Amino acid sequence: MNISTETPPRIYYQGVDTLRTAHVFKHFDNWAKYEELLDYLFNMKQRAIEANANYEYESGITFEFKSYGKFFIRPKGQGRYKYVIYNQDIEMYFSTVQLGSNDYNTPQITIDFRARYLSLLGHQAAYDQVRAMLENLFQTDEHFIYDHMFKTQMMRIDLCTDIGGIDYTPADKYRFQTNFKNHGHIEFKEHMQYNRLTGFSFGKGDYMMRIYNKRHQLNNDPSKLWLVALWVQNGYSETIRPSVWRHEVQLRRPYLKRFRLERVNDEVEYFFNMLPNLWTFAFSKVRFVDVPTDKVIRIMEGQYTPEALKKVFQFAKKNGDNKVWSMAESWRGIFAPPPEKIQDIKSSDMSIAKRFYKAFISTAYKSVSGDPSGVIRIMELVQEELYANDGITLHDYGSNKLLDTFIDNAQLVTEYGLVVEKDYRLLATRLYADMMEKLVNIGNVDFDRSEARLASVYNVTVEELRANINDFLLMESETSEFTYREIIYEE
Repeated sequence: MNISTETPPRIYYQGVDTLRTAHVFKHFDNWAKYEELLDYLFNMKQRAIEANANYEYESGITFEFKSYGKFFIRPKGQGRYKYVIYNQDIEMYFSTVQLGSNDYNTPQITIDFRARYLSLLGHQAAYDQVRAMLENLFQTDEHFIYDHMFKTQMMRIDLCTDIGGIDYTPADKYRFQTNFKNHGHIEFKEHMQYNRLTGFSFGKGDYMMRIYNKRHQLNNDPSKLWLVALWVQNGYSETIRPSVWRHEVQLRRPYLKRFRLERVNDEVEYFFNMLPNLWTFAFSKVRFVDVPTDKVIRIMEGQYTPEALKKVFQFAKKNGDNKVWSMAESWRGIFAPPPEKIQDIKSSDMSIAKRFYKAFISTAYKSVSGDPSGVIRIMELVQEELYANDGITLHDYGSNKLLDTFIDNAQLVTEYGLVVEKDYRLLATRLYADMMEKLVNIGNVDFDRSEARLASVYNVTVEELRANINDFLLMESETSEFTYREIIYEE
């Protein structure tokens, strides 16, 4: 493990990264309300099936889910769940399993919480919001309180700690010691990309620990740069940009049940109260030991017997624990409030654009055996296919992708009260207005989806957005200090 001298090791974030909960009805009164909801979702799903009848892939439709804002519903269910709806915060799965049957095999409702929702709001507040929504959806005079309606199971929880100022090396795979006596062995994988180490993983399924370069992952996925904003709140330098390695533990229900010493009605709250115990347990299974380099080389060459290798690790641990690993294995719950000011939520980093452009050129040249005219022809073919299939140009295609980015940022601003340098609602509205006249009647799937998402930002229907676009433009222009042209061309 290499430790930076410029930026000493430090935890930039620690929290719940993934959460899956299941909710089983306890009383008939609430179940009757659930049947009403299933009928409502059936009608929405039929609309989604009709809307997607002419397309090769599934995209769903947007709809107003009661009083809880815009959701998408898929035209197909998933496994045992007949209806699947989602927004940018949660994904909800609804089964038609009857009350009192197969309670623990097929819950009526399962909910996946997205990482951004958990991180920006905090896992407790996110769960409280969803719990209140379920309570409101299925309340009756007799069973109004959530605990009277459901028994709740924790199906999966992922905990993570992001540590900066360090870099694992390929030789470090010989410094890990595992402790899985009940299973005899554990699956171990080393992950590489272009001969560069990106991480390690231990186990799979019910228990899994992953250690990977999160900064490297974010460099190639600008949609997740909200996490960098949280790091910055805890002292991360975007100027220096040190490596940040995530230590992440996945625990599914078979492992979680080991900690449930009593029968509880709400397992989620139960496990929230013992996150330090879960984290300590996970780190008891995998440990990083500072074995000297000369001994690592001998391990690589297979010079040690199992008994001798055991003594090597015992001696290394006796001479001092790895300080970074000691930092990682303690649970402090280091969160960060939503950033008050972000220059660019979704980065327009030119380095990312250049990297993907070079990848395109490399692929194109290989496909045409290095003929420059062939590369030009590829671009022409893309233009021709876009126009023939969707009636749009390459510029229209790029503009729609940009519209999606502006909408994402507008939703972040709206939901979390962020103060930003650019008025993304104005950007999204102006760009949509420019594209609307040309694309609104073409039936382009990407544009239709973007249009629906922009409508959800204003909490109106698509028809209302189209009819009142000039009013929305005027409203946004009056509150913005920027103009569309100034932002588009600023450097």
